[in-house]
Amino acid sequence: MSESTTQVDRFSAVQVYVHFLMALAILVLFLTGTAITFSGHVGWLVAVVGYQNIVLIHIVAGVTLFITLLYFIFYLLTGLATGDVPTAWMPTPGTVREAITYAKHILGRGEEPRPGKYTWIQKSEMLIIAVELTVLTLTGLVLMFPGLLLRYRPSFLVASDLHAVFAFTLLMGVTFHLYDTHVLEFPLDTSVFTGTVSLERAREEWAGWVDDEGTRTDGGETGTERHIQIAGVVVVLFTFAVIYSGVMIDRILAPVPGTQVTLYLLDAPETILEGSFGLFWGLGLNVAMLVIIAGLVGLLYGITIRVTD
Repeated sequence: MSESTTQVDRFSAVQVYVHFLMALAILVLFLTGTAITFSGHVGWLVAVVGYQNIVLIHIVAGVTLFITLLYFIFYLLTGLATGDVPTAWMPTPGTVREAITYAKHILGRGEEPRPGKYTWIQKSEMLIIAVELTVLTLTGLVLMFPGLLLRYRPSFLVASDLHAVFAFTLLMGVTFHLYDTHVLEFPLDTSVFTGTVSLERAREEWAGWVDDEGTRTDGGETGTERHIQIAGVVVVLFTFAVIYSGVMIDRILAPVPGTQVTLYLLDAPETILEGSFGLFWGLGLNVAMLVIIAGLVGLLYGITIRVTD
């Protein structure tokens, strides 16, 4: 049997379905959240679905994402107890060295690195997405229960602004992820749905992973190294969240340039989206909506392959 037909297990069933539910919830949240925040620019979706229905779908998708995240956290904690927790996605000092080696290779000063189960780019994507989802989940909970902070108007509006800013930051990352991970394997990389990849592709893209003894689906490490990795990634996630959140809060609460007025004291502040650049922003938002819809179509197509295979 040739390497191109020999399949290697890359993802477990839990990882496949958790990825599907999280991706589905996130894309639906993008679609409905954009319609809620910028209904004037994507009015076609509001007209088709209805504003109240969009809000309801947004909440349902948010709850789905929250429950899926809770399940995955439980899955990780169970893995800690059994010694079978997936840690291959976590950045390590070796990830930094791989990124430097890759940069040197691009500049023609060395060989291409031999990544493990995930490349340094994929690890960076997952780390950033984890941070952004944490902020979006926390701010989303605040917005679902406005009575908690409504009496403290600045705090509530800061949570609202953070939710929107991080959502669109995540959208940029997800767009890159869709292109880099799925579209490059034209027309669609289905490995995250089937859970397997060809041995030929594995050796080409993740040579370090295939060469290791036992290419376990969960990618878990053993012993002390696993716990050091977990502790390290928790510190990095916390630090990144604090720094990024601090910067965003500082910008939101800062006075409008040239005035002593802060945005959180304005009932209906003028925005650039309502000015002369409205057509430009409207075009950009609708292109983003098309990307999201394309992502949803690809996601549903991929999971169909899984359940009918």
